[in-house]
Amino acid sequence: ELTARRAIEASLRSDRTELVSNRERLENAMRIAHLVEWERDLVTDTYTLNDRFYELLGTSAEQEGGYQMPAEKYLNEFMHPDDREKVKAQMVSLNKKLPKDRLRGQLEHRIIRRDGEERNLLVRYRVVQDSGGRPIMTIGANQDITEIKSMQSQLLESEQRFHLLFHASPIPTALTSLEDGQFVDANDEFMKLIGYERDEVIGHTSFDLGMWGQDRSFREILAKKLLEADGRIQDEEFVIHNREGEKIDVSGSAIRLEIDNTSCVLTTLLDISRRIKLERDFRELNRKLESEIAKRTVDLVDSEERMRLLLENLSEGVVACDADGKLGLFNKVARDWHGMDPREVPQEQWAEHYDLYDADGKHVLAHEDIPL
Repeated sequence: ELTARRAIEASLRSDRTELVSNRERLENAMRIAHLVEWERDLVTDTYTLNDRFYELLGTSAEQEGGYQMPAEKYLNEFMHPDDREKVKAQMVSLNKKLPKDRLRGQLEHRIIRRDGEERNLLVRYRVVQDSGGRPIMTIGANQDITEIKSMQSQLLESEQRFHLLFHASPIPTALTSLEDGQFVDANDEFMKLIGYERDEVIGHTSFDLGMWGQDRSFREILAKKLLEADGRIQDEEFVIHNREGEKIDVSGSAIRLEIDNTSCVLTTLLDISRRIKLERDFRELNRKLESEIAKRTVDLVDSEERMRLLLENLSEGVVACDADGKLGLFNKVARDWHGMDPREVPQEQWAEHYDLYDADGKHVLAHEDIPL
């Protein structure tokens, strides 16, 4: 008997320890989730609260006179004025007999803490009925969703800014689904570029619109690059076709991003047709210039050869030099007269080699007096 009693006591201690442990885990989970529980007696219209609920209200049980609080006090002193009537109407509706599908519910409202701070709450509740189906109590949990609402507001603002920038951008821009390539959105500049109306584009793919002409391979190459790289393509040049089938040279950039948990691709296209045409025209002009220069060079060489042949066949001796007195021309007759090509003789020795004299025929001309 003693052994059995000890075994029961040991089992009770183990159960109590496990219960405390479970309770602590529940408290920690509720604290992490910003949850506080409460009860409301529908007969007395009084709330039963705990310390964590009072923390949420920015006060304490001691300050508020205990853990019981009349519903009217809660409404008048903690409920946001703009939400008071909505919550009061909901509370009144729970005081009457309800069908089973209305015994559970939730609503959002704001509170004003004792320190004046405004918080957003998500309230989940369940109505408890007696054996006759009359409501006697509501139990529930309030979740502080202020940070969540703030993030939602920031996200909404961010989406609004994105939408504004997207549609106000002077650059043709489109948003497509990564999975099937269908257009999710596109701005007016994109529509102008490809020549379609908005309702003809959204929900269709670039293939449906014939933007790749007969050759779809390059689009597949771009898609592969987008998947293999860091989720972006930068300044890739390619050709698309507009509604009329006309080719348009574009420079495209794209980036993968998540919108509403959907993988999308944001694409911008710059029409570079004019630049490409100018480059082509420049290359053609450059080719023509090079061809003309080559032709004129040949003509010049031919002209110089004809002049050389003409001078070589003259019966007169022809000698020419540059501004520095350096001989550049000495035709055949002149060479025959002198017996050698003077261009092989230093200038200062010309008078000695060619017997160049002053007008008196006696004095050899000085280097600076030679008339060439």
